[in-house]
Amino acid sequence: MAQNTGDKQILYRRNLTPHSVLPSIPRSRSSTDPKGYSYNRIKCAASLDKLPDDVLFNILSYLNPGDLLSVACICQRFSSLASDNLIWKKIYKVYLNKTSNDPHFLWKIKCIRGAKEKRLKLLKKPKADPYTGLTTGFNQIINLKIIWTLILTNHDGDNHKYYSEDFSTFKTSASVRWFSLESISLSRLRRVRIIASIPLFYNIKNQKALGKTSTKSLMLDKKFDWSKTKKTNMAGDDHIDIYYLMDNLMLAAWKGNDEAAFWHYLLPCHNLLDRCLKGTVDGIFSSKIVKAPRCDIDPKYGLHSYTCVIELRNQRQSILCERFRNINNSENYSESGWIAFPLINIHEPHIPLSRQLNFLWKTELFKGKIKACFI
Repeated sequence: MAQNTGDKQILYRRNLTPHSVLPSIPRSRSSTDPKGYSYNRIKCAASLDKLPDDVLFNILSYLNPGDLLSVACICQRFSSLASDNLIWKKIYKVYLNKTSNDPHFLWKIKCIRGAKEKRLKLLKKPKADPYTGLTTGFNQIINLKIIWTLILTNHDGDNHKYYSEDFSTFKTSASVRWFSLESISLSRLRRVRIIASIPLFYNIKNQKALGKTSTKSLMLDKKFDWSKTKKTNMAGDDHIDIYYLMDNLMLAAWKGNDEAAFWHYLLPCHNLLDRCLKGTVDGIFSSKIVKAPRCDIDPKYGLHSYTCVIELRNQRQSILCERFRNINNSENYSESGWIAFPLINIHEPHIPLSRQLNFLWKTELFKGKIKACFI
């Protein structure tokens, strides 16, 4: 820095000498005189940190509840302002259409609880399919706009997340696929998780999710060992090999290396809606085990008057769906706690298939089919 004292100039900066040239003041065009130049003072850039709380409060009051919860994660100051009772009281009235004069209400907590209750009320109880007898709830799941997250954890503890809305429904089950993947070595993975993320707030007409705030339900949590998995090859073609990892999870790996082509998760209809809504991010929802009724005729006669539905399909198309009624079972078909129902006699005529039993697959760049392979 320099200071003028008469004819002398005193230099304060250590690196400057009496013969140093001081930097000139930057020039900029004046807004009032486009042809000339003026020495305008350089102003500091605007910053949210310098705005008073009242101004920030007014800005935050225009956000929807989903974005407001996201803003609260920025810093402690934003968290305090975004949790103000006045903002959430207004949201409680607008989005939940409720009012209360209780001055001790914690409106933010009330709004979150009310949003969950409202979401449950929007879901009409699914009816059982007259053909299969299963309660699917597929329409409700589609209306909820669930995002399915695949989380792959490597040996270093790093998580690789992939999101999918590719939800396909069938008579007896549904499928979710992830085929936009990074090149990750399967030998470095140690854990696989699948989480269903359901938006918490919807607009007034309940047609669109507001913000990215959601409740999460753990659907699958499984240890992964590629050295053991690659020994269980089920099918394949010239490009991929398919492996079944139990727990309704399938993996397709490229031939010649240990990288995943796609992941496929099979979702049975049983309690599917409850598993999506009532689970937590750390725990899978488990329903009560329904015991088979005791035989009212003869214990040796076994189970009787059962109905079984068999569906053959690939990832996108249903190939065959057949129902078998009045199925009986005797003690001769029980083994290790499992009951076997004989359904088809190879000596009797069978139902012709409308399509070939091919497993169609695709990735971002390639697609193909595996013959004589189906779900």
